[in-house]
Amino acid sequence: YQLEHGLRFVVRAFQNRRLETKDKCSLWSWMASQPAQAKRTVEIQQRGAQRSTNHQHERAARSARQAIVTLRAARVTLRPPYTVPDGEPLSIHAVFVTEPHCPKGHKPLEWMLLTTEAVDTVEAIDRVCRYYEHRWLVEEFHKAWKSGCQLEQRRLQSAGNLERLMVILAPMAVQMLRLRALTQLKPSTRCDIVLSSAQWRCLHAMVSPKKRRLRKAPPLDWALEAIGNLGGWCKTKRNPRPGWISLWRGWLDLERYVQGWLAHADAQGH
Repeated sequence: YQLEHGLRFVVRAFQNRRLETKDKCSLWSWMASQPAQAKRTVEIQQRGAQRSTNHQHERAARSARQAIVTLRAARVTLRPPYTVPDGEPLSIHAVFVTEPHCPKGHKPLEWMLLTTEAVDTVEAIDRVCRYYEHRWLVEEFHKAWKSGCQLEQRRLQSAGNLERLMVILAPMAVQMLRLRALTQLKPSTRCDIVLSSAQWRCLHAMVSPKKRRLRKAPPLDWALEAIGNLGGWCKTKRNPRPGWISLWRGWLDLERYVQGWLAHADAQGH
């Protein structure tokens, strides 16, 4: 469908498909035999242990680290699967990302990427890998949008109303994602790069009502924890940072208080 409509994509292959070659070799073995064309460093994000509802599929916790990977690229033609006997072969570009020297105790990184993007230069191959690295950020946005903003819990009567609500909630999800992502990268940076002056001043007055008003914005990690606390989050060893639902609840409370804060400031002539 994507190729028929001229859409661009980078997807990760799951099945080891057969190729349209004389020896009918598989995708993985063919790409592994190609010469290495580039190297790059990939930032692997931290991940907690995950378990499905039926307890059949589990993923172990993973600590954040850097992986030095090797890139191989080629154009391949995938044979149709057995379940589609009348299917047509599919010609596409493949980028094979492997970690040849993985640290002990970690699972080597391995991605088989299929893409419509060009792979004729080292820069183009590197760009495809970089596109896929953004998957973690995209996933976090959807968690903020769906879980945090509780988009799936809205019971609306029409698709049009749901689309309008999605548009309204998306900027809030982006702001929550920006706050948490920047806190992870630069926790000591002042929070006024994300929060407005009214937001961080109101937040400080709410969580520390007996303290003097601050002249400068506090750091990002303070703001993240303060908003999480408003949403009912309590910091523990097992729960070191606020989840999306806590952030969403705290953000809504903050927005309500900010409206009152601004109304009071306007009445006082500030």
